Amino acid sequence: MFQVNLFGHMRVTRAIIPLLRVQGHGRIAFTSSSTAWAPLPFMSHYAAAKAAISAYTEALHREVNSLGIQCVALECGGFPTHLGQPRGATKEGFGGGGPVVEAYGPLFGELVGVFAADPMAHMPGDLAKAAERVIDVIKREGMAAEQPWSVRVSLGSDGMGSARQKCEEMLKVLEAWKKFSESTDRDGQEIVANKRTFKFTTILEPEE
Repeated sequence: MFQVNLFGHMRVTRAIIPLLRVQGHGRIAFTSSSTAWAPLPFMSHYAAAKAAISAYTEALHREVNSLGIQCVALECGGFPTHLGQPRGATKEGFGGGGPVVEAYGPLFGELVGVFAADPMAHMPGDLAKAAERVIDVIKREGMAAEQPWSVRVSLGSDGMGSARQKCEEMLKVLEAWKKFSESTDRDGQEIVANKRTFKFTTILEPEE
């Protein structure tokens, strides 16, 4: 899972970055997923790989942006693809046969049941439209022409919804644990670390 969804991206990037540096411009798009924001049970390896590629994209963009190179992680929601489907006659798709560990059966059955009850509700995306939007982002044309560059772009209303849900929930968690988190600082420590590194960590482009 990591070889395909993370290390493969890294190896291709390592091969092309020198060429982009020489020409002084370029854009690199990575295929991520809304599961980077909202990992589902029994998809832990997949979600972890996608979260890793989104984090890698953010850091890489900051490394190469001053060289005229931009990076973007396209975080896809549900699209009607063959993801989770069998790859051969002897292979079972996602949900086939159930989990090996019996104790996971009830949760697994409940999750599969949600998707099986109305599969298309969980795949609202249109592949043809997604292809057009990807080109728009990379070429800065069409619907993306007037948008500032973003290092993370959600594709699909459900992809956007997953990101929004996680951000809203995380803010609640951070606020609830605020005093606890701050209690581990050294006495008298001035809270400036995040402010001093902001330019290296923000995903927002500076306003012109």
